[in-house]
Amino acid sequence: MQEMTRERLLKLCNWDDLNFASFVIHSDFFEEEVEIAVRPAYDSRRRITDKMIACVNDFLALSQEHLPKVKELLYAHCELCFETTSYGVDIHEGETEEEATRREFEVYSAADAYRQVQVPKIGIDEKHDRYKNRYVELLFYPPWEQEHGCNIILQNGIPIDWQESMPHMGKYEQEDG
Repeated sequence: MQEMTRERLLKLCNWDDLNFASFVIHSDFFEEEVEIAVRPAYDSRRRITDKMIACVNDFLALSQEHLPKVKELLYAHCELCFETTSYGVDIHEGETEEEATRREFEVYSAADAYRQVQVPKIGIDEKHDRYKNRYVELLFYPPWEQEHGCNIILQNGIPIDWQESMPHMGKYEQEDG
């Protein structure tokens, strides 16, 4: 993996009218191209901070040793959704609604949950620069939650938790001590 530099990142960026950027790059972890969205401050005039570059490098350095944790976090999100959401599936005699939902979605394990998802969009936000740690969001839109998605949170390059839309990273700073 080649480390991302400011110059390389700026050459890759496609900027929108709000001065947000995105680019596509190969991820060794996902073994395919991924889209990374970089959200500088609205009035930053397309400024990429050192911490944002470090976050891109954290994502690019994600290794296969982290895959079990990513799978576990996706499955935890899936389990909560299956326990709390009615998907209107047909329930067979002797089945609970949760069992019917698992059957319908074909998710019985962390590996099944991971198999159901597409490569995520990656989010890096300048508002996270105020924290001691670095944060990256892996935004999946799994079949069991296509509206809000599931954000897997990387802290300093390590998967630590999942949240639904618009995660608040400050809670991890308090827990980090």
